[in-house]
Amino acid sequence: MMEVLEVMRCVLFCSMEVLEMLDAIRCVLFCSMEVLEMLDAIRCVLFCSMEVLEMLDAMRCVLFCLEALEMLDAMHRVLLCMLEVLEGGLCLPEVSEVLEVLEVLEVTRCVLL
Repeated sequence: MMEVLEVMRCVLFCSMEVLEMLDAIRCVLFCSMEVLEMLDAIRCVLFCSMEVLEMLDAMRCVLFCLEALEMLDAMHRVLLCMLEVLEGGLCLPEVSEVLEVLEVLEVTRCVLL
C-alpha cells in the first residue's frame, strides 16, 4: 500500500511540474503574441512614414514645377519690358512685379533647401 501511495505522490508531483511548464509555455506564447502585435504596429508606422515621405517628395516636386512656371512668367515679363524699352516705352510697374516674383522665388528656394 505504501508503494501505491508513493507512486501516486510522484504522479501528482510530476503533474504539477507539467502544469507549471504548460503555464510557462502559455506565458511565452502570450508574450510572443504581444511582440508580434508590437512588430505589426512598428511595420504600420514605418509604412505610414514611407507614405508621408513620398507625399512630401511629391509636394516638393509640385513646388519646384510651380517655381519653374513662375520663373518662366517672370522671364516673359522681363523680355516684354526689354522690348518696350527698346521701342521707347517704359514698363516700371511690370518691372517691380517681376522683382517681387523673384524675391518670392528666392525665399521659396531657401525654405525648400
